[in-house]
Amino acid sequence: MDEVTVESDAQIQSPTRFQFTLRTLFVVVAMVAGSVGLFLRYYGWPGLILGILLLLGGWSYLRGDRRAAVNRLTTLLVFWLALQFLGPYTSLRNRVVWIVGTERLQQWAVQVLDNPPPPDEYGRRYLEPNDLPDDIRILAGPIRWQNRVLMFEDDRDQHCIQFGHGGGFYHWGILVGRPGYAPSPRHLYFKIADGIWGYVGG
Repeated sequence: MDEVTVESDAQIQSPTRFQFTLRTLFVVVAMVAGSVGLFLRYYGWPGLILGILLLLGGWSYLRGDRRAAVNRLTTLLVFWLALQFLGPYTSLRNRVVWIVGTERLQQWAVQVLDNPPPPDEYGRRYLEPNDLPDDIRILAGPIRWQNRVLMFEDDRDQHCIQFGHGGGFYHWGILVGRPGYAPSPRHLYFKIADGIWGYVGG
């Protein structure tokens, strides 16, 4: 009888095995996908920190330490919100809306469209970033990219100014035209303001 009791106690005290459930699979996939997405969107140390915080938060949740998971995910959220309004890490949309201002950007764009730069040998028109007004130059990309130019092109016979960036901190780009301007195809863009559109890819 005593042997049975000892054996039962040993079974009760033995650590439970980690079970890979459907919930665990979902959390792991979300952790990996979210971390990779954050790193690609905020390439460099900001993306690395955000990705690590997300992984640590997910790992704490899987271990059952919900307090640590909440603390780490809260830190991630605060850090992410700070990036939206700080330095070169903020998005193009935030720069257009909160830093430059949509009215100021379109006012400048109309002036350029009324007095376009001369075309090059291929018929394309460019604006040198260093020749832009100081408050508009912030849309031209990070300092290391300021040797690039802003392409001035004709989109569906509607003249517009394209700030193209691709990945990194400045995502994809924006198109600025006269009031009422709308790019085509429409589903590849989101409207920031009248005549100002952000490219989301497709």
